Amino acid sequence: EKDNKYFVDQLSINNANVQTKQLPIGDFLWALKLITICGLEFTFVLDFIVERKTIDDLIASIYDGRYKDQKQRLKHTKLKNIFYIIEGDLTQCIIPSVRTAINNTRIKDNFKVIKTNDFRSTKMFLMKLYTKVEKAVDEMLSSSVVYFDKSIQEFMKEQSKNYNITPKD
Repeated sequence: EKDNKYFVDQLSINNANVQTKQLPIGDFLWALKLITICGLEFTFVLDFIVERKTIDDLIASIYDGRYKDQKQRLKHTKLKNIFYIIEGDLTQCIIPSVRTAINNTRIKDNFKVIKTNDFRSTKMFLMKLYTKVEKAVDEMLSSSVVYFDKSIQEFMKEQSKNYNITPKD
């Protein structure tokens, strides 16, 4: 959480509109706040979520089972753009199960796996992603019909860790 505060601070310095909120899944989630002419506020979840792991945390989560659980929960969000950032030097990691897990995440789970070297390169990636999402939102809002699938409140409720894992999961 301390690490994520660093990213929020850095993104804010770079003029990104960022808010912190405890998420039931993922480290970063994009949402859009709309205010009606009458002043009513609605916040909708966009199709972008990021889970960030350092190499050490990735290894620990593989061995204690959090890794599979988090991937299932990320899939359960049904968001189209799930990013899994792996931060650190993978060449120093000689544990075969880590490489297998990363490949499964990319191929089997169809997540976008991003390898970064350090805080700085992770920040740069998040900034690029922020810009990409901002552009997509601008294009979407300029179209004649705009449809949002889920409010942030619905997302938070649905993704609380208490959901039941089915045999299919």
